[in-house]
Amino acid sequence: MLRDETLRSLAPGAVGLFKGRILAGEQAIVHRSPPTAGTGEARLLLVIDSPPPAETAALWEQAMQRG
Repeated sequence: MLRDETLRSLAPGAVGLFKGRILAGEQAIVHRSPPTAGTGEARLLLVIDSPPPAETAALWEQAMQRG
């Protein structure tokens, strides 16, 4: 369930940078993209996983063990 029910969107071609739940905690953004099946459109997703800061290393390890 979303805590902030305000929906926001990006324009086509816009770039969004989001922190995951591990680093953002309660402020994490729930991202949902509209389906592209059958539209002929393509979507590019680039995920950059960098080493976590020292203070979040334990949370990062726990998340990786959960899969």
